[in-house]
Amino acid sequence: MKLSVSTLGCPTWSFDKIVSECKKLGVRGVEVRGINGVMNFDGIPEFSDENKPKTLEKLKNNGLDFVCFGASSSFHDREKHEKNISEAKLTVDYAKKFGVPFVRVFGNNVSPDDPETSMKNIIDGISAVCEYAEDSGVTVCLEIHGDVNTPERLAKVINALKGYKSFGIIWDVCHTFTGCGNDIDEVYEVIRPYVRHVHLKDAVREDGQTKLRTLGEGNINIEGIIKLLLDDGYDGYFSFEHEKVWHKELPEPEIEFPKFVEYMKKLDI
Repeated sequence: MKLSVSTLGCPTWSFDKIVSECKKLGVRGVEVRGINGVMNFDGIPEFSDENKPKTLEKLKNNGLDFVCFGASSSFHDREKHEKNISEAKLTVDYAKKFGVPFVRVFGNNVSPDDPETSMKNIIDGISAVCEYAEDSGVTVCLEIHGDVNTPERLAKVINALKGYKSFGIIWDVCHTFTGCGNDIDEVYEVIRPYVRHVHLKDAVREDGQTKLRTLGEGNINIEGIIKLLLDDGYDGYFSFEHEKVWHKELPEPEIEFPKFVEYMKKLDI
């Protein structure tokens, strides 16, 4: 299995520390969502034109790859489309420049009062980014996240965007768990041809809320999902998305990253 970690899990680490820790852990992939407290790619020194050769050389010398760049863009709010589309396009530009195959975007919120408008906004926004990325070699991946986490809503987006070769899905298993529990068959049937990248984290449901847990200590059938994907020929990365940026109470990456690697190595797959 190819393993990666998201920099969401180590928000105070420098790029050099990320590289050294990933090499030490035997993790080959780095998924970038902010570095050393800076979330936007145009504000991270390692991604400047001047520093690009040194950044790529450092990755290569340590046997690492950038596997995905995460944009913050979500498209449910039509009034914010221009800002979110621009950010996603900029992230596509950085991904193309650094040879990164995937850019993550969100659909996100679906209004209970007007779900059709929300879904149209989401489809229109992602469509604009896919059109921009169509000949770039970069795939724009909708992350299963927020309210776009059920078979019906995912099918609606996929059916509208499947004509773009630049469209794909990031399967965040925790958000599928929030929407469907471990009853994943219908979701998987919908997303199956489009899964390009996978986010792993574990959780429990308590009092109607999803609460994050150390991998293997929650209720998500992580092993079953991984086996399903591998048996189906998935050859992409399994990326540990430890959401330390948003949940300060979570354990430090020095604790959770090694636990992720240990858990994955012990799987009977």
